[in-house]
Amino acid sequence: MLQKEIKIAEVIPAANLPRDLAQFWSYRIPPEMQKSIRVGDAVKIPFGRKELMGVVASFGKESETKFKLKNIKELLPDFSLSESQLAIARFVSDYYFVSLSLVIKIIFPPVTKRAARTKIKLNPAPKVEAIAKETETTVRREIKTSDHCLLLHSLGSERHDLYRRLIEKQSEKSQTLLMMPESFDIYGIAQFYIDRFGEDRVAILSGDITQNQYFSEWQKVKSGQAKIIIGSRQAVFAPFAKLKLIIADEEHNSSYKQWDQNPRYHGIDAAIRLASLHKANIILSSPTPSLESYYRAQNDFHLINISTKPQARPQLIDMDTERKLGNYTFISEKLQEALFTNIYAKKQVLIFIPRLGEKTVYQCKDCGYIAECETCQGPLIGFKSKLYCSRCKELHEPLHECPECHGQNIRSGGGGSERIFEEVATLFEGKNIRIVQLDSGTSKDAKQNQKVFADFQKGKIDILIGTQMVWKNFTMNNLSVIAVIFPEIIFSSPGFRSHEKSRQFLSKIYQLAENKTVIIQSRKPEHKYFDEIRHQTAADFYKKELKNRSVSLSPFPYPPAGKLIKLIYKNTDRYACQKEAKWQYEILQKELFTRNWRDHFEIMPPFPAQSFREYGKYRYHIIIKYKNGLDRQVRDTLLGSIKKDWIIDVDPDEIL
Repeated sequence: MLQKEIKIAEVIPAANLPRDLAQFWSYRIPPEMQKSIRVGDAVKIPFGRKELMGVVASFGKESETKFKLKNIKELLPDFSLSESQLAIARFVSDYYFVSLSLVIKIIFPPVTKRAARTKIKLNPAPKVEAIAKETETTVRREIKTSDHCLLLHSLGSERHDLYRRLIEKQSEKSQTLLMMPESFDIYGIAQFYIDRFGEDRVAILSGDITQNQYFSEWQKVKSGQAKIIIGSRQAVFAPFAKLKLIIADEEHNSSYKQWDQNPRYHGIDAAIRLASLHKANIILSSPTPSLESYYRAQNDFHLINISTKPQARPQLIDMDTERKLGNYTFISEKLQEALFTNIYAKKQVLIFIPRLGEKTVYQCKDCGYIAECETCQGPLIGFKSKLYCSRCKELHEPLHECPECHGQNIRSGGGGSERIFEEVATLFEGKNIRIVQLDSGTSKDAKQNQKVFADFQKGKIDILIGTQMVWKNFTMNNLSVIAVIFPEIIFSSPGFRSHEKSRQFLSKIYQLAENKTVIIQSRKPEHKYFDEIRHQTAADFYKKELKNRSVSLSPFPYPPAGKLIKLIYKNTDRYACQKEAKWQYEILQKELFTRNWRDHFEIMPPFPAQSFREYGKYRYHIIIKYKNGLDRQVRDTLLGSIKKDWIIDVDPDEIL
C-alpha cells in the first residue's frame, strides 16, 4: 500500500529577514489542517528557537523536498491575508528592495488578547462648508472619463463634503479608502464622517491608536462591516473586502513617504497599485499637487482642475521698514495690533516660524567668522543659554571670543521660536493669556504633541508658537489669526524639491487668507516666490519646474523625469563612516565599469548628510540616479552589490 503524500506549505515568516535570505520556508501540514488550509492563511510556525506568525504563499508535496520539515503549529483564521494583500506586499518588496518577510510582518495586525476597551479619541466634527452644486457636477462628469484622476482644487473644508457625496454614490457593499497624511488630520475630520455614515460603518487605521483598537478596526474592514476606511499610509495594507474607491487627500504631503524605517514605501504609489489590484477608482486630491502627480496627469492620470477661486492675499510686512521706523522686535506693529484685538475678543492665534532657538546667527564683526558646529559644520543657534546645532543635536558653550581672530566683538542676530515666544509673552505679561511654544526643543514625545494640539483645538491655548511641528491643517472656527515669520528661511532650504515645497507652502498661506487674518513678516518681501504665487498659474509653474528638473549637467534628470535611490550609512565613528562610504562608492563604480552600465546609472560621490550626526551616529549618503523605464533586474543587480549595513531608500523625498 502506497503511503499517502503529505502536503507541504511554503510559508513567508513575518520577520525582518535579510533580503538575500530565503523568504519562503517549507513546513509540513498536519493531517487535521490539510482540508481547510488555504493560500493567504495565517499560521503559527516554529522558526529557530522562536514561534512566529507567517502566511501561506503556496503548496507543494513532501517528495519535492529533501529535508526533514517541521509541522505548522496552528492556523490563525482571524489574521488571514487576502490575495490583494499578498500582491501589494510583493509590490512593496520588489519596488523598494526590501525583504518580503518584513512587509508581511507590517501587514499583520497586532496580536491582542482582548477587545478594545476604549474608543478612539477624536476631535469634535469641524464645520464643513457645502460644496457648490456645479462643482460637484463637474467632478462627477470628469471622473466618468477615467479610473485614475488628479483633482487640482482650491477647496477648503468643502472638499470633505465633496468626498462624502462621492462616497454616498458608491454601492452599499463597496468600500472606500480615504487616505490622510497624518494621524492629526484623521482625528480632526473622522467624526464628520462618523456623524454621517455611522460609527459601525467607519474604520480608522492609524499608527497612534492602541493595538486593541487597531485590531478591532482591522476586523471591521476584513468583515466588510466598515464601508469607509480613514487612514494614513499604512491603511493601504488593510484587508479590504470590496474596495471600489480610493481618495488621497493632500496627496502632495511628504508624510505619505515613510523615511525613518523599512520598508521606506510611498503611500501614494502603493495606493495606485492597490487601485489597480481591486479595479477601483482612485482620486489624488490637492490644491498644490506634487510634481510626480502632475507628471502622471500628463500620461496616465486624468487632470480635473476646479481651482477657480480668486486668490486671497495675506498682509505682507517688510521687517526692514519696521526697523527703520524704530520697531526692533520681531513682532511687527500690524501683528501686535492683531494679537491684542483678537485675543481680547476670545479668538486664537497661531504663530509659525521655520527656525528653532533664540538667536540664529553668531558672527565676529572683526573677521566675519560665523559660529559653526565643530562636528558637522552646521550653523549654531542660541537655545536655552547654550549654542545648539540643529543638524547633529549637540550643545556647545556660549561664544565669548572668536576662534579665528580671538576678538571679542561677537554679535548675535536673527530670531527663532524661543525668541518669538519671549517677545509675545512680554506683550501679555501679567495677563491671563495662555501661550504655548512647541518645537523640537520643547517637545518630549508624540503623546505630548497630541495633547498640545488637542488643547489648542479645544480652545485651552490662546496663542500657539512653533516651528514646522505646528504647521497643521487646523480647522477650528475660533482660529482667527495666523502669522508666518521669516518664510524666506524655507525659500532658501537646499534640495531639488525646494522650489516645489516653497510653492506649496505659500499656496497654503494664501488659501488660509480667504477667511482668516494672515500676516507674513519678511525681510525680503520682494522675493521672487511672492511674485510667482501672485502671477504664475499652476500650469505655468509645473511646466517650468518639470523643465528645470529635466535639464541638468548630466543626462540623468531628477524626478519625476528620472529616478533616485539614496544609500545611507551610519556609524558612531566619524572617520569609519567616511571610509566605509568611500569603499562602497568604489564598489558601485566597479560594477558600472565591469558591466558596462555607465549609460544606465549616475552615482554621486559620497557626502555627509545635512543632519550629519543623529542619535550619536554620523551619516553619509550616496545618490544613484537612473532614467525611467530601466529594467528592474538591472537596478536590483546593482543594489545587490550594496553591503547589508547600508539603508536603501528608493524614491527618497530628498537627497540631503
